Amino acid sequence: MIELTKEYVEANPYIPENIKKTLYGEYPLGWQMNDAERSTLINLVSSLKPSCAIEVGTAFGGSLYAISQYSEKVYSLDFDSSQFDTNDKKFSNVEFITGDSNNTLPLLLERLQAEGISPEFILIDADHSYDGVKRDIENLLKIQPLKPLYVLMHDGFMPDCRKGIKDADWASNPFVHFVEVDFVPGTLTSRPDIYGFMIGGFALALLLPEKREGDLEIRTDYKLTFQTLYANSEHRPDGIHSNEFWEGKAWLEEQWKNWMLIAEDRGKQLEENATLINNLERDASFYQKRVQESQRQLQEQGAWAREMENTLTALKSSPLYRLQTGLGHFLKSSLKRLKR
Repeated sequence: MIELTKEYVEANPYIPENIKKTLYGEYPLGWQMNDAERSTLINLVSSLKPSCAIEVGTAFGGSLYAISQYSEKVYSLDFDSSQFDTNDKKFSNVEFITGDSNNTLPLLLERLQAEGISPEFILIDADHSYDGVKRDIENLLKIQPLKPLYVLMHDGFMPDCRKGIKDADWASNPFVHFVEVDFVPGTLTSRPDIYGFMIGGFALALLLPEKREGDLEIRTDYKLTFQTLYANSEHRPDGIHSNEFWEGKAWLEEQWKNWMLIAEDRGKQLEENATLINNLERDASFYQKRVQESQRQLQEQGAWAREMENTLTALKSSPLYRLQTGLGHFLKSSLKRLKR
């Protein structure tokens, strides 16, 4: 399994870079969402401009950075927020809350309610297990919104996550007016390290200050797409797949191995370059110290020369020096006269 580093998830070969910038601009942090999801998220928060937003599950901070650009105040809930600098200007309007969202989310919602603050946007993208996502949803369903509240839930095409979203007790909250599990459909990935897995997608829910009338429908507009992909995925219980599935997987695994070999060679080159740079920096530091020592010695010699010059000047101006000089001239003149 390939480690999902910030640098890895940021790489996306499917859309040219100039089109990406047009769709959703430049974001400096790793962002584990595809281009359609990024565009949807930014379009929603830029339209809402929420005074209060909550992100449950922050990871590398890509979506958090996007949300913070359009929100007055953001609360980030995650198991580990140590990677973020709270003094970073990018997150000057973000409060980081560390811990299990099953504990931190209810406490935060109670605190906001006591302060008369109603969140207008919540992104749930933390525990993707059935129990985890269902628990996060049902924790937020305990609130009564004072303003329209939009709730996005990521990875609605992951089977366990999807079932957790669908089975959450949405109807228990009379202020829920709309739930669409397939607001943005997900995909069956061909990425070699997770080949055949279903990922991505956004579910969307809308809560309003007014109570709904009638029954609540949990919409799944891309149910057929989900079922078709599921039948050809690694999630299929019987493990039976078409020849095309296995041939495609084998081809991608071979391409992945080749790519990893290239990456390994490049890594070695980078290590060699880093070693060379370290050696050059060490040599530069050594010669810099030699130069500094030479400069210090020159300064000491210059100070000594100035001191000697001052001493000589003082001697020349003294009465004794003038007497000795005059006596010397007198003796020389006397010796010349005696020789004659």
